[in-house]
Amino acid sequence: MSVEKNKAVVRRMYNLVDTIDWVKRDYGVIDNIFNETIDDEYTYHHPNYVGFEPGPNGLKKWYHQIYDAVSELHVTVEDIFGEGDKVVTRTSFTFIDMQTGKPAKGQSIVISYFRNGKITEEWELFNEQLPVSME
Repeated sequence: MSVEKNKAVVRRMYNLVDTIDWVKRDYGVIDNIFNETIDDEYTYHHPNYVGFEPGPNGLKKWYHQIYDAVSELHVTVEDIFGEGDKVVTRTSFTFIDMQTGKPAKGQSIVISYFRNGKITEEWELFNEQLPVSME
């Protein structure tokens, strides 16, 4: 798969955040895209969030936890570039912390590795502690 197609996959995933119905909390759109774009051997790396189940189901659980802890999440892709089987994305994001009711914002950098047109591994760092626990 070309670098441009890989970048389109990553951009599409971030754009889906804005399609979540925050009242109904219907995650079907996210589940479907992860089934299409996440490799069965997918692994996620972040120093503060460990213990992910491999594959699309692990990522779905992570996103469901995020969406259950925040409201009105909006992600903006600030930069995206790629080379070979890697895509690097810098994003900014805003959300409402449902525990405190206060708005929060942050930035992240994600390195996504592709194999056979699907994301197989990601390394992520962000500067805002999300109100989510992987325990």
